Formats: sequence, C-alpha cells, structure tokens
Amino acid sequence: MKPYGIPRILDVEFPDIADIHRFGLKSSIGHFSEKGGEFKSYIRNCHSKASTRRYWKRKARQISKCLIQKAIKDETM
Repeated sequence: MKPYGIPRILDVEFPDIADIHRFGLKSSIGHFSEKGGEFKSYIRNCHSKASTRRYWKRKARQISKCLIQKAIKDETM
C-alpha cells in the first residue's frame, strides 16, 4: 500500500536509501528480511518518518483543494 500523497514517479518504484528517507517509506522497502523475518528500518527515528509522511499528505491535500477551487470557479463562470 502506498502512503497517501507520495508522488507517483518511476524513481519510487525501485527506491534507494535517499528515496526511503525522502518519502518516509516503510522499512521492508529496499531491504531484505533478517533471519527471524523482521526488517530493520533505514529510518531509525519514527518522528522523522511521521513528519515526512505528514508533509506529503499536506502537500497532496493542498493540491486537491486548489483543483476543487478551480473546478468550482470554472463552473460558476
């Protein structure tokens, strides 16, 4: 499942460590599981991952609101 708001670009299809940090992706992305089946995340700070995801959500909501306002404005004219 893709987190809300992350742009759909081909670069995220096969992420590297920089993409994982940039988009706050889950820990199993770009990493093999350990012997016990658990994944060690590239992002050790859960607060930074959460703030990154909030950033992308806010950005997506802002874009959606602008599109809705534009559609409403075009209808009224």
